[in-house]
Amino acid sequence: MIPARQRRQVSIREDLLGNLVLLVLLATGVMLGVATATDRAMVRHLASITLATALPAASEVVRAALAPATAAWNASAAAAAMHADDSPAARRRRIEQAIRAAAPGIAAVAVSTTRGAAPPALEVPGALRLEWRAGAAADAAVRVEVAVALPTLADAATGVPLHSMLLDASGNAWPLSRTGPDAPIGIAPDRASAARIDTDAPRRVVSGGHAWWGRSASLDEPLLPGARLILLLPEATLRAALPPLEGAVGVVALALLAVGALRVLALTRAYTRPLDALVAESVSLSRGDLEGHRDRAPTHVLELGRLERAHRAMRAGLRSLLRLESDLRIARQIQQAALPQFLDAPAGFELGAFSDPATETGGDVYDVMPVAFPDGSEHPVASAPPGDGLALMLADATGHGVGAALPVTQLRAMLRMGVRLGADLGTVVAEADHQLCEDLPNGRFVTAWLGLLDARSGILRTLSAGQAPLLRYRAAERAFDIIPADAPPLGVGFDGPFPQASTWMLEPGDLFVVVSDGVLERRTTSGAAFGIEGVMAIIDRHHASHAREVAAALRAAARELHDADDADDCTALVIRRAP
Repeated sequence: MIPARQRRQVSIREDLLGNLVLLVLLATGVMLGVATATDRAMVRHLASITLATALPAASEVVRAALAPATAAWNASAAAAAMHADDSPAARRRRIEQAIRAAAPGIAAVAVSTTRGAAPPALEVPGALRLEWRAGAAADAAVRVEVAVALPTLADAATGVPLHSMLLDASGNAWPLSRTGPDAPIGIAPDRASAARIDTDAPRRVVSGGHAWWGRSASLDEPLLPGARLILLLPEATLRAALPPLEGAVGVVALALLAVGALRVLALTRAYTRPLDALVAESVSLSRGDLEGHRDRAPTHVLELGRLERAHRAMRAGLRSLLRLESDLRIARQIQQAALPQFLDAPAGFELGAFSDPATETGGDVYDVMPVAFPDGSEHPVASAPPGDGLALMLADATGHGVGAALPVTQLRAMLRMGVRLGADLGTVVAEADHQLCEDLPNGRFVTAWLGLLDARSGILRTLSAGQAPLLRYRAAERAFDIIPADAPPLGVGFDGPFPQASTWMLEPGDLFVVVSDGVLERRTTSGAAFGIEGVMAIIDRHHASHAREVAAALRAAARELHDADDADDCTALVIRRAP
């Protein structure tokens, strides 16, 4: 098979014309075959009719020509018996006289009355010689030979020139064909070919390079036992009387080709005009034109109409996708703008964070809000940076995209509102859970970690709703605390009261790290999960570095690996107390 890249491309017009020529050639071949079969059938039918009409008349003519010989045979027998006592010469003369008197149509007569002697040979051109013994057994010496003139049979038929011959049982043949300038073209078959012609139906024989149609009839003459009269028609004569079917087939083929070519031109216009319009539309579409104001050529072709409608639907779908893409781009910009632009940490602490969404908008979010603790209170209030501490959050909603971005953005707003109202972490988490249970559909939830850092004392109070594991790195011992979640995820309908926040003292050099499951589920090239062990290895390796560098190392590791689900958000928040 020729590879597709090596095939010559053709237009619809060339393809249709090529197939038309092929179909016309096939149709011409079929018509020629039918014409040939029809021509043979017509030749056989015409030969059958002509020979069936001519053969009885020709038989009567031949029988009439042989009648004098029969009369001569009867006369010779009577004369031989009547003049048995005469001298041989007188007897021969009497018999000849009787024969000529009884059969004046005889061309020549020869009689021998001498035992053992044959009558003189008769040389009469074109005549049939017949010989018999006359008289009783005692007079076996009487032998008679006569020459009978044979007729031409063409005029005895139906006006069609006929070749003919008389064939006796011994295979002797006498031509009965007409001669002269009006003789039919060709020659009569040889005796071997003529012997194969039967009496029931016309038969085709080939002799001397010519084809003949012939039929025979038995004469039943006593002087010619087993003789048959054979009539022959040259096939060329029969074909000349028939219309030339091959020429008619050629004319029909040319007419079909001309009509087909005109139809192909009409079809190509019907096909190519809509296709050219669609190609032009596709070119404009590739250049960013989504309006499609071009005039489309109407078409009656069902498939082209479907293609045009599909093209219009595709253009409309692309417009919708571009609008959606634009909306998602704006949503991403809004979501990214909502993330803290500057991580201003209070004195003695460092912050590092990143959030890489898997799609335009992600289901992960983190937040850092400066707070103050007035008059030594444990309840913070919003403050200008850097403040006395920080309110922190990392949340991860199920799924990806806009559907996941909305609840985490909603949760961020509720956290900020709770801090501004001076609520404690437990109250904020409980109220957020109640609100998300009302807002989220079944099967949707949000894991969230909330922290409150008091930079003055180094105390970090945390409450985790399904966000785990959490890591606390103790620099003095170079050891980790792996911390589980305090409560189920938000939005699943937790019945009991939320637990109190956990309290952690961060010593100089200590780190507190929160990562989303997208980081933990990353896998190495061998398929092993990155997991909490991988996160711990990076923290241990970079624990002496700034929190921004620790977060950057985690981000680089996550980007080098691939997600088990091939698309999950990655977010991390790193808090480090400066040594």
